[in-house]
Amino acid sequence: KKSRYNGCITGNTSTSGGGGVYMASEASFTMYGGTIADNYASMCGGGVYVAGGDTENKYFTMYGGSITGNHTADDGGGIYSTSNNISIYGGSVTGNSAERNGGAVYVAGTMIVGGDINISGNWKGDAQSSASNNNANNVYLSEYGNNDGPATIAIEEPLTGTGSIGITTKTSVATTRNASVKIAAGKGTHAITDEDKGHFTPDTGYCEVQKKDDGALYLTHVHSGGEATCTAAAKCGGCNAPYGDALGHDFVHHDAQPATCTAKGLEAYDTCSRCDYSTTKVEIPMTGHTYSATEWESNVDNHWHECSACHTQIDKAEHTWKD
Repeated sequence: KKSRYNGCITGNTSTSGGGGVYMASEASFTMYGGTIADNYASMCGGGVYVAGGDTENKYFTMYGGSITGNHTADDGGGIYSTSNNISIYGGSVTGNSAERNGGAVYVAGTMIVGGDINISGNWKGDAQSSASNNNANNVYLSEYGNNDGPATIAIEEPLTGTGSIGITTKTSVATTRNASVKIAAGKGTHAITDEDKGHFTPDTGYCEVQKKDDGALYLTHVHSGGEATCTAAAKCGGCNAPYGDALGHDFVHHDAQPATCTAKGLEAYDTCSRCDYSTTKVEIPMTGHTYSATEWESNVDNHWHECSACHTQIDKAEHTWKD
């Protein structure tokens, strides 16, 4: 058994698992403060490696301190756990990275949480990268957990403070239409509250954390990211499924334009302000010139009829002079 109140476990390298801390059989490690930082494991658990289920009696418990800057070429940049006896009641797991899954914590089993904790700002990628919208990867819940079901989080005490717990699941919720994966349930007498729910954040877009009727928390796909048009619903940026309703046309009315003797007219019609749709444009033929066939206009050289509407000269010709 080991308890750690302060100090650092830093700058270590393992060619197998557990760059900073490796939990052997029957081991327990309780962390009250200090840091586990900048360690590397070529296999699993850049910072901490905890393997085994309930029967192997391996306990990792964190009440404070920080696990940061650790990296693995495998799973679990900060912590790798296949145990049901990993508990975090305080402290932070930030700035860690894994080249496979679980930049902060890889969970194959159950992770118990409560109190003021922050598991954010971890990523999937090499150690020289940083967390972004494209590679955020904090707590990774694998397909392996209790009773042959997926890994989950058990909330034993109310979550407090301002920290968040980023979540990634084995099922790619962001790109899977209508997917919903259970991520957390209450433990013991604790019933999950809306405040608990507010501490969980999806690592990717197109999904959200929802509290359902069974009182558990789920990571659920939500259609978003597309833009509806006048004639088609929006398409989800994650799964490409249509959602919502088409906008319908935003009509702009155009009054009728009367025909003249020099231009055709148009009957009244409507266009859409958002697209190129238009109701049928019906032309009105030109009216023809209006003039008297017996009345002439003239000057020294020519004579002509003149339209009374547009003053166009019609049948213009030179005079034919009499002797």
